[in-house]
Amino acid sequence: MMKLEYAGGELLLSNEASHALLRYAEALALQSSSDTVAIPVVTVDGVPGTAEILIGPASQLLALPAAEDFEIDDSEAIDMLRAKFAAIQPSRAIAAEPGSASATADDFEIGWP
Repeated sequence: MMKLEYAGGELLLSNEASHALLRYAEALALQSSSDTVAIPVVTVDGVPGTAEILIGPASQLLALPAAEDFEIDDSEAIDMLRAKFAAIQPSRAIAAEPGSASATADDFEIGWP
């Protein structure tokens, strides 16, 4: 569980959601772009909900380990953040193995950083 400090407030979110949010915010900043994302969170008072977070070049996000531990169903939000991250990445050529002229992008593992 991570405590996200943003715009003078604090939210609790899973380690994986925190990582995905920071990676996407970094990618947006590199493109001088912004986006609003909705992520399941728990307030520091223990209230579950969904936070809408504006991220972009001027975002100042700080994620710290939290002493609290809550169960958050955030798999859809994490998938959404990863898809948004992938969508703004530059296209890359993928070289096939020698002698394998029929190789496609699906033949190669391109993972989440």
